[in-house]
Amino acid sequence: MEFASAVAQPGSKSTSHAFQIPNSNFLIALSLLFFLSGASALVYQVLWFRVFGWVFGVTAYAASTVWACFMAGLALGSWTAGRIGDRVRQRLRWFAAAEVLVAISALGSPTLLAALQRGC
Repeated sequence: MEFASAVAQPGSKSTSHAFQIPNSNFLIALSLLFFLSGASALVYQVLWFRVFGWVFGVTAYAASTVWACFMAGLALGSWTAGRIGDRVRQRLRWFAAAEVLVAISALGSPTLLAALQRGC
């Protein structure tokens, strides 16, 4: 089966194992959101590096901690998405929920680190 026959054009009535090609405005908005997601991840990484530098006092430990947490987050997210990705119908909503969880953890990190420095 050729790729062209498996793709339904917008407005067509074909339903046999075809997917709808989103319009260009949707693709542009989605690309912008993915770009902003990656940019915010880099901003979080730099900020956490600076905060951990204050906590540890040595930048090598701070960098190692930030990179280890970042890579662990990528691994956990990839593993989770790989396990449930095929069963999810509304993938963009799941992605949005993941972004909200990242934002909550980013906003809660300074409070948690301050509590750890005080000794809870």
